[in-house]
Amino acid sequence: MDPRKIEPLLSWIIIIWLIGYVILAFVKLDFWWAMVGIASLLIVSSGMISKLSTFNVMPFELIVILILPLYIHATGYTKSAEDIEAWNTLLSQTSVMTYSVIGMFLIAELMAFTSLKMNRAFAVIFVTVFCLSTSAIWSVFEYLSDLFMGTALIESNYAVMMRFIYSFIGGILMGVFFDIYLRLMPDSRLERFGLNNLREVSAGEG
Repeated sequence: MDPRKIEPLLSWIIIIWLIGYVILAFVKLDFWWAMVGIASLLIVSSGMISKLSTFNVMPFELIVILILPLYIHATGYTKSAEDIEAWNTLLSQTSVMTYSVIGMFLIAELMAFTSLKMNRAFAVIFVTVFCLSTSAIWSVFEYLSDLFMGTALIESNYAVMMRFIYSFIGGILMGVFFDIYLRLMPDSRLERFGLNNLREVSAGEG
């Protein structure tokens, strides 16, 4: 079968999983993460909306990476996950994973569906800054929730600072991963998804 038809189908299957996550989050009254899921869904759908074509989707493996932190977070809805300390530690960092993946995905979308061009070094910086700024906004919302709604989302100042550190490291790692991912992707596939702009900018710099 033609990979140009298979890949959009795989991407759509994963998008359906993303829709399922949003529904699950609303059922569990986890409204903040439901909003994150909706934002992810809008990012994934932006290419289809801008080009008015259901075939204009990002590579399915990128969408898998996008929804992975959301489903890791969803395991926290089960009682069995609460009994595993290492898993709890991972669950506490899913927000950082989500920031960095969304930052990476935004770059991919902007490069594929707009005239924007950026080199790989700037792409890494963009993901890192996006991750840090989103983490800061998240912390502000948690503080306001604790202040006005009586929740206890922020454990301590130390926990907030550690989240910023994890966000910084996570942003760099995700940016580097995206760079390696683009280097390893065949030229024909890069061009099919509109991601060849990054390679062209890098070549021009050399």
